[in-house]
Amino acid sequence: MPKLLHARVPEDPGEESEIRKLAASRHAPGDWILRARIVSLSWQGLRTAKIAEELGCHPKTVRKRLHRFNAEGISGLGDRSGAGRKPRITEEDGRFSRSRPGDGYRGRTQPGEAHPASRGGALAPDATVGRERRSGVRPKRSKIVGLYTDPPPDSTVVCVDELDPVTPRAFPPAPGWSPDGRRIKAPLQYSRGPDKAWVFGALRVEDGKALTFASRSRNSKSYLRLLEKIERAIPKGLIYLIADNLKTHKSAMVREWLEKHPRIEHAFIPKGAAWLNLIGAWWRMFRRQALARVDFADSYEIGQAARVATRQLNRKAKP
Repeated sequence: MPKLLHARVPEDPGEESEIRKLAASRHAPGDWILRARIVSLSWQGLRTAKIAEELGCHPKTVRKRLHRFNAEGISGLGDRSGAGRKPRITEEDGRFSRSRPGDGYRGRTQPGEAHPASRGGALAPDATVGRERRSGVRPKRSKIVGLYTDPPPDSTVVCVDELDPVTPRAFPPAPGWSPDGRRIKAPLQYSRGPDKAWVFGALRVEDGKALTFASRSRNSKSYLRLLEKIERAIPKGLIYLIADNLKTHKSAMVREWLEKHPRIEHAFIPKGAAWLNLIGAWWRMFRRQALARVDFADSYEIGQAARVATRQLNRKAKP
């Protein structure tokens, strides 16, 4: 029969107070808190199995920690030197160091020097916006802003995008009366129906004019149709397209077409920077002009409304 194991009596009131304070702590290292609770529960008269059940650990862990405390006291709550996994990056490297309890990087590697001698140069080259040098943290964004503010000579910057699918409302026929004087009752319809249309658009930055068309699907064929319209509208010079980084904009069909038309180049906006595409503000005016408070019968009427609204906005377009 195994011998009953209990934590020894505290040597002085200070030791008991420190153990109980550590057991009730929230900010001390977790392993120290667990071992202090083992000792505290043993002082309350609980046996090994009950302590393990209370703390959710193995009885062997309880017995081991009680033996360590009985032999070494409070210092027995910690790990012996050499325990645990050896660090692969040591303090002698001069770049990283292991975290210690109580520091500002608990559980993480500490930062090294701002400019270690082993690094040859800057993390990223300084980006430029026009002729002004900026921080090198966001070079992709700086490139697109540079196209807006200082485009290359004899080039045109165009913002392209696809408006979310516009669905026509499914509405019943107009109310009326039958020849015998009875009122016609139409069933209520709440769905918008399966018919929908995507509105593809391109905004020329230098004068604020745009072109649009409606398509039944959002795929590479419709995007190629937009590219062809842009090429016909701008017959000379390079064309830089500010676009979202989508699969339909980089498919094999689109890349093959771009190889045959080298005048057109893409400048994809980075993730989290949708505000760089200026056509987003133009879509707000387009929605008010073409789609607000209007019910459509089908996708053909959506395309017709898009053409009319685009002509009206182009008459009062500004850079």
